[in-house]
Amino acid sequence: SDLWRIEKPIFAKDYCIDCQFCWIYCPDVSIISRDKKMIGIDMDHCKGCGICVEVCPTNPKSLIMFSEQTALDEALSSWPEKKKKEEK
Repeated sequence: SDLWRIEKPIFAKDYCIDCQFCWIYCPDVSIISRDKKMIGIDMDHCKGCGICVEVCPTNPKSLIMFSEQTALDEALSSWPEKKKKEEK
């Protein structure tokens, strides 16, 4: 794999609401979107900057940064639970 990228975004489509924020903000045109639906990430162009994760609004996020070596199934199985709103 690419030695220069330390972290990579992994996409969990179950949480995605197709808001297109990741596609709009990605500086490397690495988000693959068809008919305004998020399909995945073009890892040939992704530099691992993490902006897609920053702008993702879902809870939990649909995109999370993982180490470059992390396998997809390993990442998906460790996905965080939905965060509860803290009661005052």
